[in-house]
Amino acid sequence: MPFSRNALISSKYTLVYLPIPKCASASLIVWWWRLHGSPHLDTTRFHLACKQKWGFPGSVPHTLSPTLKEHYAFAVVRDPWSRLVSIYAEKIIGKRPLTALAPLYKRFGKSVSFHTFVAWLSISPRKSWDEHWRSCSDHLQNHELYKLWLMKDVVENVNVLHKRFGVDVPLIPYNVTHYTTDKGACVADIPATDFAPRGVPSWRRFYDRKLWDTVADLYSDDVELLALRTPRDILSYADTNTT
Repeated sequence: MPFSRNALISSKYTLVYLPIPKCASASLIVWWWRLHGSPHLDTTRFHLACKQKWGFPGSVPHTLSPTLKEHYAFAVVRDPWSRLVSIYAEKIIGKRPLTALAPLYKRFGKSVSFHTFVAWLSISPRKSWDEHWRSCSDHLQNHELYKLWLMKDVVENVNVLHKRFGVDVPLIPYNVTHYTTDKGACVADIPATDFAPRGVPSWRRFYDRKLWDTVADLYSDDVELLALRTPRDILSYADTNTT
């Protein structure tokens, strides 16, 4: 089960998986290890183990070896609006240590609002973006090399692979953001310390129209990528206020 740049490659199952942070990557990497008979991984040592065993994704692959043409290569992609709130909820509200956030905390303090977080990303050079909020398109580069899974289809697609391989390996959810209600006013300007880590309002409530458009501009490549692949799965700002 060798490591080739960023992708996990399985000769046993003729699979290639490209992990993209905040796109079910923790769940799928642990599933991958279990699929190949590796023992359960303590998630507190998750990233360290990734670096030791495969090298966690840092740069982006531009090609896959011609010898992998018979492999099924896939990656999970996610709309930028829910993905960015998930990052904010886990890393900032949940106070998960992340070196890349040090400049944000130094400038604005550790109780930054989601609005401030997005504003900081807007003025940060894209080349310096951490892998957690780097766009899916930046991770993928030549996305035609991969079958793109949507977040909502991960469980179904894994079950298809199980049937294909004649196995049944539980897909255990890791790093799941726990949302509460869709109802209520926009919470984009509320400090992070005012949220309970396991009671974050629905990601939709972190947006007003202006902030929605800002994220759409920041992640225009992902908006285009998803629109090309799955036009019905692209939300509009109006859709976030219908529930």
